[in-house]
Amino acid sequence: MPFCAQTITTRRIHVPAAYDWMEVVTIRRGSGLVVCGDEQISAATREGDVWLLTPNVPCGIRPDGTLTLTRLFLAVRYMVEQIRWQRWPCLSDEVTARMIAQDIAREQLKRFQNVRIERSGYERLCGLLDALVAVSAAQRIRDKYYESAALALGALGIIMPNAQRTAPTRPTRLEVELARRASLACASALTPLRTEVRQARALIELHYRESVPLEWLANQVNLSKQQFHRVFTAQMRKTPLAYRDSIRIQAMVRLLLETDAPVAEIAKRVGWADLDRAVNVFADAVGMRPDCYRDRLRTVEQTPLPEDHLILADDLLVFRH
Repeated sequence: MPFCAQTITTRRIHVPAAYDWMEVVTIRRGSGLVVCGDEQISAATREGDVWLLTPNVPCGIRPDGTLTLTRLFLAVRYMVEQIRWQRWPCLSDEVTARMIAQDIAREQLKRFQNVRIERSGYERLCGLLDALVAVSAAQRIRDKYYESAALALGALGIIMPNAQRTAPTRPTRLEVELARRASLACASALTPLRTEVRQARALIELHYRESVPLEWLANQVNLSKQQFHRVFTAQMRKTPLAYRDSIRIQAMVRLLLETDAPVAEIAKRVGWADLDRAVNVFADAVGMRPDCYRDRLRTVEQTPLPEDHLILADDLLVFRH
């Protein structure tokens, strides 16, 4: 699913967890302490607050009594597609959209922020979220995809114009200790990435130019070869080899854009000794051969961007590669 939503009412501490999805947390009723980021930065939160979190940002909440919140999860790939068709309709593939979005986000991105929305906008936002929660709870997002997409985009259309590039204040020692001692987590629609998968993904990104054996990766994260392959594939939705190939493809895109080096040389630089295999994998993923792709990139560079687009999703995008 490209997006889903859930509403939670709880008195328990929501343990900090990180997801590979963008997350929008809307405080509906009550108040509490929200703890975000690897540095455990915390701030008081109350009804009407909307928190934007990029992928892989841990977030937890300690309620003051009973707290009701709605969580909207958005797949990064879905947001890339929104930028692709709303801002650069001339782009024919996802890879270039990712590369351009990465460049935009690098200077502007805040990993998390609190957005203040006026009362009328907040009421409209809650109505959209409630409708999306109902569709998610009934597991009918696939059946009602266009309706659900309209709800999700409508919610972002309210939130993004009000987004501020501000960060919460640093936590006290007591707040950090409370967050670390939290042991009860609310039920979630998504499962955080396992530590072994995060470690393996980082190793693949570091050694993507090399032909690293699967056994070596499994040993590095203390799993058997079969268990590692199963866990990684289940959580990343692709095999370790396919993930490495995706890193190589994006590296090829960057080199095709920034250099005039021959395709054969670029293929070797990103780890492919076999040019035919490199061309075939690239064409399967992107939809065209690398040489044709380079010509398309140069055409895109010279194409002016439209001034109007539906939502300002640039600040929400983050990519690891």
